[in-house]
Amino acid sequence: MKTKKINKTKVRSIIYDIDGKKCVVDYELADMYGYSYDDFNNIMQKHLFLFNNDFRFKITEDELTELVSSGKLKMQPMLDEEGHVVLPYVYTEPGYYLLISVLKENLDSNITKAFLDVFYDINEEIAKTSYFVRLEQLQKVSERIEDILNRLEKIVGDINSSQNKIKFISTDNNN
Repeated sequence: MKTKKINKTKVRSIIYDIDGKKCVVDYELADMYGYSYDDFNNIMQKHLFLFNNDFRFKITEDELTELVSSGKLKMQPMLDEEGHVVLPYVYTEPGYYLLISVLKENLDSNITKAFLDVFYDINEEIAKTSYFVRLEQLQKVSERIEDILNRLEKIVGDINSSQNKIKFISTDNNN
């Protein structure tokens, strides 16, 4: 098998966020690795028992429409013999790892390495982003607590001030 030159930008462009999962569309994977869609599916049919919904699932019409209308999908959707759009399967990140073990004999290692690098980069970005989101949320909570404490100080100060202004009238008749 000849190896292709591949860059991480190309790989990243075919990894999509679907329901909060990093996914790759089956026919784009087949194309990337040089398989015909039919050959790719024939291989997968033999190994379907390995792929539960955490690894591979069919996207909905709405999800496909979103990918196409947003211009994110790099290839046009596949059509059946009658010209109807075929809803593709997508492979999640763990599904991709399982997939490469199934296809291991015919894989271009440069493509596989690019995918692994991109998944690693995306996971790093998510980790950094979630850290900064948590930090930002903590800062907002801290500001709210500070505001509440300032209000409480003002209330306590007003109560103390009003107590100092209260004159006590003696009920003792000796005055």
